[in-house]
Amino acid sequence: MGILLSITSLIFFSFYLIENKSYFSLNYIYSNYKIIILSLFIYFITIFIMIISCKIISDKFSYRIKFTHWSIIFMISQIGKYIPGNVAHFFGRAYLAKKYGMPLEASGIAIVLEQSGVLIAGAILAGLAATLGFVEGASLRLPIVVGMAAIVALAVSILLVRKRLNIVSRLTGTLICALTCYLTVFVLLSAANIVLISAMSGDWSWPSALRVASALVVSWLIGFVTPGAPAGLGLREISFFSLLSGAYPDSVILFAAAGFRLVTIVGDALAWLIGVSLSSLQGQP
Repeated sequence: MGILLSITSLIFFSFYLIENKSYFSLNYIYSNYKIIILSLFIYFITIFIMIISCKIISDKFSYRIKFTHWSIIFMISQIGKYIPGNVAHFFGRAYLAKKYGMPLEASGIAIVLEQSGVLIAGAILAGLAATLGFVEGASLRLPIVVGMAAIVALAVSILLVRKRLNIVSRLTGTLICALTCYLTVFVLLSAANIVLISAMSGDWSWPSALRVASALVVSWLIGFVTPGAPAGLGLREISFFSLLSGAYPDSVILFAAAGFRLVTIVGDALAWLIGVSLSSLQGQP
């Protein structure tokens, strides 16, 4: 289902790009390469924050894997999110973490807790955006759906932990850690998109920034919660475009949406290369 939605959304988004292809000449892209590089730099910061989150959570589970090793685990496995199904990166992370001494059971529970933090952070920001009036219509239901998914994930985690590892007391700290990290990640991802939109439109006002940030969070969540959509491909772009349509020229929104997808693909590819290089230098455990 998610794959079909991704393909359909990608087709529609591609049509929009083709209709506005005059705005995407090599000269046009070259003249704006600085803002793309800045967005890439911001995206890289989010990768390291997510690695820090993994490190802190594993420490709370008493599996003290080195930061360098977590960098290898995360950067290599993260590329798996582009595989249809959108879960391969989680399996890859658990498999690699096991090589560094973290049991698959503990990794599974840690991932569920981490993703609960992601969903709760997204629900908070999406709910705030809806309350402030920056998103309308069907988007108002998204925070509720995401919040319910987070509660279910957290309930499953509590059940598993209570029966298996007997470390319920660590849940609160672990969840707060994930929530804090991913609130920061959402803020930085929003900043990367604000840079792209504002630089192209010339509008650096707070209302504009909040509108772009709201669209980013909601579109990101739509791609995230859609089962099977590889990295939210197509869904995030078409949602982002729809949410901002009318507020900015189509060419600006398209450039930002396509530009940020390029940033994430290049960023994840570079992270994978760094992870593989670090793994080769340090040797497999």
